[in-house]
Amino acid sequence: MKALIILIILAVVGFFVVQNLSTSSTDGVSESKGILGDAIDGVKNAAGDAVDGVKNAAGEAVDGVKNAAGEAVDGVKNAAGNAVDGAKNMAGDAVNSVKDAAGNAVDGVKNAAGNAVDGAKNMAGDAVNSVKDAAGNAVDGVKNAAGNAVDGAKNMAGDAVDSAKSTVGGSAEGAEKSVLEKAKEISGAAKKQL
Repeated sequence: MKALIILIILAVVGFFVVQNLSTSSTDGVSESKGILGDAIDGVKNAAGDAVDGVKNAAGEAVDGVKNAAGEAVDGVKNAAGNAVDGAKNMAGDAVNSVKDAAGNAVDGVKNAAGNAVDGAKNMAGDAVNSVKDAAGNAVDGVKNAAGNAVDGAKNMAGDAVDSAKSTVGGSAEGAEKSVLEKAKEISGAAKKQL
């Protein structure tokens, strides 16, 4: 746009120069020289302004590129930081999940072991109770058998005494005492065995 303005200015100056040359006066030539010098100074000033404008525009463009590049670098830094933070969070979550799973597994093993111990205790208690019951039943059976044997021995001794009395008569009383004493000895020995 500024270049177009400069061309228009040069065209106007050129027109005035040609007009002044067509007049043959010497004053016209010197006047043309003055106008031409002024026009050249105007072109110089306009060109300087145009160069300054281009410099300013270029500086602003460079600053804009610098700012955009800085913002892009900041964006990359932020994205990388966010990615690292996300990875840290994911790793922390994974570690916590492993910890939780391990804790649950340990709890499961503890519970299973506790249940096994409780089962073993119950089984051992039941076995002890069964042995106690069997031993008690055996002792009761032995007592009953011994009692029956003693009663049988007494009955046999009584029968023997009765039979001896009827056979011998009066002397049977001495025999009865002797048989009863023997029966008592036998029953006492049987009771001691129990």
